[in-house]
Amino acid sequence: MKISAWGLTILLLHLKAACETDARREGRLVKETILASSEFIGGEDGWMVLGEDVHLKVEGEYLTGSDEGQSVWFFSAPPKFLGDMRGAFHGSIKFSVGHFHANSGGKDPMKMEDVVLVSDLHNLTLIRAGIFVPWVNEQEVDVALEPRDWTHAVSQAPCSDEELLLTLSSLSGLLVRGGYYYGPEMSWIKVKAVERGEGAVKSEEEERMEERGSGLRKRSGRREEESRKTDQGKERTKDLTKFLVTFLQDVRILQQERRSVEDEIDVFDKDAEEDERLERLMLTTKQADVTRDQERGLQVEEELSSGNVQIQLLEIERMRSDEEEKTGGVLRRGDGEGEREEEATSCLCV
Repeated sequence: MKISAWGLTILLLHLKAACETDARREGRLVKETILASSEFIGGEDGWMVLGEDVHLKVEGEYLTGSDEGQSVWFFSAPPKFLGDMRGAFHGSIKFSVGHFHANSGGKDPMKMEDVVLVSDLHNLTLIRAGIFVPWVNEQEVDVALEPRDWTHAVSQAPCSDEELLLTLSSLSGLLVRGGYYYGPEMSWIKVKAVERGEGAVKSEEEERMEERGSGLRKRSGRREEESRKTDQGKERTKDLTKFLVTFLQDVRILQQERRSVEDEIDVFDKDAEEDERLERLMLTTKQADVTRDQERGLQVEEELSSGNVQIQLLEIERMRSDEEEKTGGVLRRGDGEGEREEEATSCLCV
């Protein structure tokens, strides 16, 4: 059977898509399986050391700690390994551990717990001992998170399912032993992962994520509807904006016209006030003229009246003068006649 170039291309594309799907599925499964991990490429990645006189640093891909003598100390995990780790129930903690150099001083390693789980909230401290093989430079460790493998730090009593689950539900400390020997030593650790257990209880964060995922699916259609409504709202907003712009322009025009009318009214009022002022001034002037004419008329009448009186007085004076002149002539005539009579009498007597 012959396959055309086009058919071969389609087949290759299908194979590529299937491979990519498998790779994504595998990556997703790995991501879902690993709850926490650390790489010391850029530094300590939040890890610290619990103990005295211990020097912590990164050597390549290893986190190292060194002491100068008999010292028991632990590597302390960062916050991403703590909190609600119920998903690790029935899972495991995987890491590598070893020594660059160690001096036992002729003694066996110190006997201590190798891994410690601490829950301050529930006042629980669980330990695992006897994990490491002494005198081995490098060792791969897989610590199962099964209740039967853990004991209480103080009572050494076995751990129950409930106690391990409570501890993992609020994990406040994960310690891995670094100090083993009585003499100076330099230990290293390479943490691979804390893996999820089969049938493990989901953490609150995982439950929230699942609820969020289902909620996202439910809200997806709602978002599309809201997006459509938003677009419609934007269109309505544009139309409303255009209307408002036009309305504001009309309002500005009306305001300008109103200001023009008010200016004209002001000018008219000013003209009216000026006319009224002039009218009052003219009326005042007329009244002043009338008053002045009246005063002048009264003055003339007074002057005329005074002149008539003087004329009358002059006339009376003249008449009196005339009367006096007449009376004086008669008296003078009478005196002359008397004198003549006396003279005639005297003559007769002689």
